[in-house]
Parts: sequence; structure tokens; C-alpha cells
Amino acid sequence: MTRAAEIWANGISRDLNDNSTNKLRGVIDTTKVQMPVVDAAPAAAAAKPAAKAPAPSPKPDRPITALLIVSSKPGAIRAFSCSVPCLYVARNFCLRLCRHVLKEIVMTAYDYDLFVIGGGSGGVRAGRVAASLGKRVGIAEEFRYGGTCVIRGCVPKKLYVYASQFSEHFEDAEGYGWTVGERSFDWKKLVAAKEKEITRLEGLYRRGLENNKAEVFDSRAELVDAHTVRLVASDKTVTAERIVIATGGVANAHISLPGYQHCISSNEAFDLEELPRSMLIAGGGYIAVEFANIFHGLGVDVTLIYRGKEILSRFDHDMRQGLHKAMVEKGVRILTTDVIESVEKRAEGDLVARTKNGETITADQVMLALGRDPNTKGLGLEKAGVAVDHAGAIIVDDFRARARRISLRSATSPTGYS
Repeated sequence: MTRAAEIWANGISRDLNDNSTNKLRGVIDTTKVQMPVVDAAPAAAAAKPAAKAPAPSPKPDRPITALLIVSSKPGAIRAFSCSVPCLYVARNFCLRLCRHVLKEIVMTAYDYDLFVIGGGSGGVRAGRVAASLGKRVGIAEEFRYGGTCVIRGCVPKKLYVYASQFSEHFEDAEGYGWTVGERSFDWKKLVAAKEKEITRLEGLYRRGLENNKAEVFDSRAELVDAHTVRLVASDKTVTAERIVIATGGVANAHISLPGYQHCISSNEAFDLEELPRSMLIAGGGYIAVEFANIFHGLGVDVTLIYRGKEILSRFDHDMRQGLHKAMVEKGVRILTTDVIESVEKRAEGDLVARTKNGETITADQVMLALGRDPNTKGLGLEKAGVAVDHAGAIIVDDFRARARRISLRSATSPTGYS
């Protein structure tokens, strides 16, 4: 390597080590840049200490190529090659030019400016807005776009609430002069109507991303490091300058309960093949209470069991008592200060639950609504240096947005339907 090339390479190495090593990602193999050459003689004269000659003007008639090669290891320089004929040009053109090249490399080093893991309300919003601002955005969702709220939470729950209220509306109508004829309910029609609506909404979420030029992946995504994501469906890895974790929450399966595998959560409750004749629901939060009222309104014999003294802990006390009384008057059986200790499945297909207080309850379905956990298991957070708490929730800063130390942002929700 010539002396000029050594000085050029050393200068750029210092620039990389000081400023850009941690940003550089080795997606680039070789970058070639055309630049003009100056005459060697004036440049050599200018290099002498006694000479005070002004800098010569470049002559664009003989372009040469400066070659910068970057390894696959982030920020590591493998080799430099330069055919610059003199020290002057190396100092005044190559170094300045390579800094420009380096800047372009950093800008294009990642596949995406932003990659979002999770296609729920938070993730889709983040991806769509970023893409609309001209950022290169990728987003991956392993189930269906729309997340818990749209697909198996708030939206279908509201549809089922409306359906469950008609039985009372029919009874009330007679008091206002209406004659209501024969009534019947078809569970499968309700499930199909729900599916049609959430499919429509999912399409809107997808189109919002695609119309803003975000790249949409139907795949589970896992972290390889702080800037690399593996798409499980294709076993492909992509890189991003920023990564958003928007995986939301999952129902707590309560695996310590003997027979938990025979139980369902709110996810499965929306798509049961048949409407059960009877159901035992464990939990006293709003998800448990909502489903108790939904299934009772659809004609199911419902028992609600809760460990506390009153349902809906931390809600207004008078409201809790009033709702409890109203539910019992309608026909919902509520057991407080009790918990399920085991669930067995009989040969006939029904379930038998035994409680701490000695109750034995037989039901077609047992639903566990015992809280929700952060959906972070198996994401590879430890590989990216992301800390989580005892429940698996990402530890974030005071703004509840940025995971500590690395370029990850969190939109996980350990509770509720978000």
C-alpha cells in the first residue's frame, strides 16, 4: 500500500473509531466513488515545508476510483485501496470524500429505519405514521393484524354484548305494546358475523400500512441483537436502526392449576364450536364479569368464582355492590372468597371443577380470566440487552417509551385488552 493510501486509510479508521463504529452495519460490501485527480508535480511541491504554493485545482479529465471495503462485522474495516498519486490529494480529497461516503453508508446500512414487532393497535399506528413520514418501515405480526383489541378483545366483545342484550329487549318490548313472536338464537351465525366484521377491520389496518409503503410480514419476529430481527416464517433476518416492541399481552394460562389444559381463555370464548349449556368462569375482573353477562344473556347457565370478597376490585364500591346484586337477580351465580383447585374432564366430555371451599361444579366449559401477562416470552430480548421485570414486562424509561440502553421502544401491556 502506498504512503498516501496508508494516511488515507488511517485517517478514515480514526474517523470510524471515534464517530461511527457503533452505527456502521456491514450490509455494504464495496462502495466505489469517482473523483478527479490533480497533477502530481504541483501536489508534491505543495507538500514541501518551504513551499507556500496555493492548492492546485482538480482536473476532471482523469477520474480514478477510491475503494472502501467493509466487513460483515458491524463497524469493522477490512481493507482500503486507493490509487491517489500524492499525499496532497490524499489529505484534501480522499479523506473528505470518504467521510461523505461513510455518511451515505450509515444512512443505508440498515434494511429499515424502523421495524415493528407486533401488528396490534400500537404497532400498526407506529408503523403507519413513520412510513407516512418517509421512513423505511417493516412490521411483522404472527397472528392477525389488529391485535387483541380488534381480533379477540374489545371489538368482538362489544358485538357479543349487543347480541346478549336482545333477550332482555324482547321482554321489555311487550311492556311498550309490542308483540314479539317466536324467538331463537343461532350461535354460529353470531360467530360468522363477528368474523366478517373483524376481517373487514383487519383489512383496513393492512391497507393503512401498505398505502404508506410499509412492508408487511405475516410472521413471528424475534430479536437476534439490538438491530437485527429474525422472521421465523422464512428464517430470514433483517436489520433496522430502530425497533419497536409492540407485542401486547396474553391471557394468563394459570398453568399451576391441575387440569388447566381443559380450560379456555377469552381468546377461545369467541370461537367455540357450540354454545355451551353451562359455564364456570374464574376471575372477578372486568373481563370475567363481561363474559359472565354475555353468556348468561345468550342463555348459558353461568357461575362466576372469585377469590376476593367482592367482584371488580379497585372499582367504585357502590357500583361493585350494585352490579353484583343485579347479576344475581338475573340468574348469574357468584361465589366469592373461593378458588378452583382442580379441573377434570369426564368421559362424557363435560368438566368437573373442585374448589377450595369444597364445592364441586360441573360445566360444559371452564373459562379462566385470571389476568394477562406481557407477551415477551421467546422474543430474544436478552440477546438485545433488554431488561424485563419479574412478570416479563420491558423495563422502560420515565417516558414509558424507550427500553434502557438500546434502540428499542416498548408497547407491551401486561393488563387488560391492549
